[in-house]
Amino acid sequence: MEFLSSAQNTNVQQANIDLAKMLAESKDANLIREIAENLHNKDKAVAGDCIKVLYELGKLKPELIAGYIADYLELLSSKNNRMVWGAMYAIAQSAPYRIKEVNDNFNMIIKAYETGSVITIDSAIVVFANVAKASVPNSKKAFDIIIKHLKTCRPKEIPQHSKKAFLCINSENCDEFESVLTERYSELSASQKKRVDKVLAKIEKKEFK
Repeated sequence: MEFLSSAQNTNVQQANIDLAKMLAESKDANLIREIAENLHNKDKAVAGDCIKVLYELGKLKPELIAGYIADYLELLSSKNNRMVWGAMYAIAQSAPYRIKEVNDNFNMIIKAYETGSVITIDSAIVVFANVAKASVPNSKKAFDIIIKHLKTCRPKEIPQHSKKAFLCINSENCDEFESVLTERYSELSASQKKRVDKVLAKIEKKEFK
């Protein structure tokens, strides 16, 4: 664990980012496991470094961190907000590879979304989109949450969250998705409208993933 930022007596995150890049190249399963095991370290600095390394690795090679989905889910109930939003970020990255586990723990994810920070909510939208896209019991529930969120969230969140949620949009649900964006369109600033226009254009062209 000597590669972690905390081991180098610095708050700068570059050491953790560099470690993530190294792991993406080496795919060192033993070291990745050791980092995951330290997510529950009593030293908050070490635990924070470890979740940082894992979600930075998840940006590059999400399949390498997906196996620790149970650890991320457990962290959603942490009293340490840093660990909660970091865990939700890692869950969002892992969801395509561990959709069953995400579906089975869906209520836990909803609770974290409802009580979490802005960053937690951002990643939760990606989790909901993955569940809505999959053929699992909570798919419809996840889509309904996305629609409700877009109806009630702050206008400034609509462009980013609609873009993230577009992952689950298809020919069957696009009309409802388009409708809620149209309903809130007048609340947006000029720059926000431009970003939403890109999402609406994809629906018009049926550019579904």
